[in-house]
Amino acid sequence: MIRAGFFSVLAACLFSLALASCVTTDGSAIFEDGEATDITASSTTETQGTTPQTPQSRVSAGTLREPVKVAILAPQSGPNAAMGEALIQAAQLAVFDLDEPQFQIVPKDSQGTAEGARRAVDEAAREGVKLILGPLFAKEVETAKAAARSYGLTLIGFSTDWRVAGDNAFTMGVLPFGQVERIAEYASRQGMRRIAAIATSDMYGDAVLSLFQSTAQRYGMSVTKVVRVSPDGRDGAAAVAMLTEGKVLSGSALPYDAVFMPVGGQAAKVVASSLKTYGIGGDRLKLLGTGLWDDPIVLSDPNMAGAVYAAPAPQIRAAFERNYQRIYGTYPPRLASIGYDAAALAIVLARSASSSGQRVTYDRNSLLNPNGFSGVDGIFRFKSNGLVERGLAVLQIAGGKSHLVEGAPSSFVSAAR
Repeated sequence: MIRAGFFSVLAACLFSLALASCVTTDGSAIFEDGEATDITASSTTETQGTTPQTPQSRVSAGTLREPVKVAILAPQSGPNAAMGEALIQAAQLAVFDLDEPQFQIVPKDSQGTAEGARRAVDEAAREGVKLILGPLFAKEVETAKAAARSYGLTLIGFSTDWRVAGDNAFTMGVLPFGQVERIAEYASRQGMRRIAAIATSDMYGDAVLSLFQSTAQRYGMSVTKVVRVSPDGRDGAAAVAMLTEGKVLSGSALPYDAVFMPVGGQAAKVVASSLKTYGIGGDRLKLLGTGLWDDPIVLSDPNMAGAVYAAPAPQIRAAFERNYQRIYGTYPPRLASIGYDAAALAIVLARSASSSGQRVTYDRNSLLNPNGFSGVDGIFRFKSNGLVERGLAVLQIAGGKSHLVEGAPSSFVSAAR
């Protein structure tokens, strides 16, 4: 029997959190002050603030008035089976931690394909599930959300492709828009005014580059030079040579204050190595990035030392990772925390409905709580277009790890305009 470990005490508490400043991805004011729902289950959760959070209202374990089944769609076969297994294990860990006997996670193999996802939804619906969590890939989510819609089911996908959200589909994937906003705002406060950019020549690169350019302008910065690199980084050296005009940048008269580099994986290693050759990186010319750098491949690269990026704060997630490793005997992949938060959210929403004497339906209103939820990846909330918005930290790479520079907000707050 699996013992609820680190997260066993708080179960599904609803916390009244102290409000902290946060900005939307387009820089506008954020909704109204109020309570954010904590979906973690820990008496020793590591928070960003200095004042412990105090529970104000509680929806305790074992309060569901009816059995609730929620499906999780993930690849359990095929080349991505290991990732699928981790997502399912993380979701099951949330069920154990939050100790809800009436709640059942129903794993379904999406096979990593659109057709597999459709069949998984059909099977889950026939078994009476009330919500679909997953699947992982955009092509799966597109098909699964249509199938779920035919059964009147809401779907919370794990894809980072923002185009799949909308209608009955929400996405839990960590999206780049808030990361761009956060790192641009940070760079501006550090006095950076002239920014060069090197972005991948794909949809992701197009989106983050366009957003960074507009956001930089709003914060009084200018993007002085832009080069593009292939997603696999094979032309990274040539792209960097174009950025620097083939010159090693030295002396005090530098052409820009920082380089925005939303490039991940092996491509980031190639680009970072080339940038270092031309005198860019470290403390002299800061590299700015997104959550693509929240990856051991990038963090372990010595050429990335000193680079800063925006991503969910690692402190709370670290507690989840330790618990996962203790239970399953292996370290979870980065995406596993999304599976945990999705399942925990489903449990907390079910308890909330049940405690109010309502049937558990997972309607849009319950998901669109403007004050959001607090999970192991920090605070998040869904917008009406189905996209997730997150409170993000600023992190710096050093010694093969990420280190906190600025903490993530602990709550969403409105800024009266």
